[in-house]
Amino acid sequence: MPRARVDGDARGSAWSAPGLDADPALEADSPRMTLEHAETMLMWATILGMSLLTASGLLWAGLRPRLHVLRGRLYGISPEVADIIAYAWLGVMKLVVLMCFLVPWLALVIAV
Repeated sequence: MPRARVDGDARGSAWSAPGLDADPALEADSPRMTLEHAETMLMWATILGMSLLTASGLLWAGLRPRLHVLRGRLYGISPEVADIIAYAWLGVMKLVVLMCFLVPWLALVIAV
C-alpha cells in the first residue's frame, strides 16, 4: 500500500494519498456538513429518540397486563422477569439517547 505524501500536491495540500485527489466529495464546491447542520441533526435525533422513549414507556405502562400475558404465552416468562426486561430496555434506551444525541447536541450548542 502506498504511503501518504507530505511534500504537498498541485492544490497545495500538505497531506494527500493516492486516489483521494480525484474524489468529487473533496472538491471545494461540494456540499459539506457544517456545525449548524450537525447541531440541527443532533437536535432532531434527540427529539425523536426522546419521543420514542416516551411512547415506549407509555405503551408499557398502558399495556402492561396484556403484555405480561402475551410474553408468558410466547416465552414462558413470569411477569416479574418481563418487568425487569422492559425496565432494562427503557434504561438502556435512555442512556443511548442521552449519550449519543443529547450530550453531543448540547456540546455543539455551547460551542457554537
